[in-house]
Amino acid sequence: MKKTATVIILTLAVIVAGVVIALKYNSGACDYEYTILSRNYQDCADSSNCTSIYLGYPVFGRKLFNDRAIDSINRHVTIQVTGSAEKTAEDVVSEFFEGYAQYAKDRAEMNAQDSIADGFIPSWTYSSDCSVMVNGPQIIVTEMKFNQYEGGAHGIYANIYTNYDVKSGRALGLTDVFSDTVALARTLTECFIAQKELDASVPLLEQGYFIDNNQLPVTANFALTPDGVIFYYNVYEIAPYAYGPSQVTVPYADLKDIMVYKPDFSGSEVFPVESAS
Repeated sequence: MKKTATVIILTLAVIVAGVVIALKYNSGACDYEYTILSRNYQDCADSSNCTSIYLGYPVFGRKLFNDRAIDSINRHVTIQVTGSAEKTAEDVVSEFFEGYAQYAKDRAEMNAQDSIADGFIPSWTYSSDCSVMVNGPQIIVTEMKFNQYEGGAHGIYANIYTNYDVKSGRALGLTDVFSDTVALARTLTECFIAQKELDASVPLLEQGYFIDNNQLPVTANFALTPDGVIFYYNVYEIAPYAYGPSQVTVPYADLKDIMVYKPDFSGSEVFPVESAS
């Protein structure tokens, strides 16, 4: 009898321990591996003057998560990095180097025609780096940093944020999160003026921004974070290139009346965000 009771107690202990471990494991973030593809044109050894390409992105695992949802997130991330559902990372590398080869050939011919002695041909660079900002069992947020230079006065760069609902695997758009974009625009403008320390009595157009109605346009480029919602405007979107990108962080308290999607960050890993100017 004593032996039977001991067996029962041990069995119950194992079951309880198993449930606790499972709950603890389920509360964790989604596992992922970071894939990197970095190449120099024709094995160029001088890293300071190489035509080069860099692609980096996370591949999320399916362990304890919905297979279809994770596959959907991975597919969306890959499309962001490659630009097309039909292209692989290797395709992007090949096309980039083919484009540079043609550019170098044309530039060499122009140099010869113009009798340019040094025959200088600028190198190209291309970087598409998607990193994880928030990684949790309910929400995943990514930041893709894009940077490209193909000759000229300067290159072009951009940050693109994406919020994924882990349960469905869907990328959340503005209307998935906010019920009233008109009210959102008013709140965005107030936060923008305050955080940029602009003069509220002077129209934004007169302060150098491409805004005619003195109201910030609502951007779909936003990130849900524990500290608030980041709205990000890349160069040329609301200001000249010299102004750089603009970032507005709106506290959830200012958005509580218009948010239809309530982000749950419990059990999430949160990584620091670089602030824009």
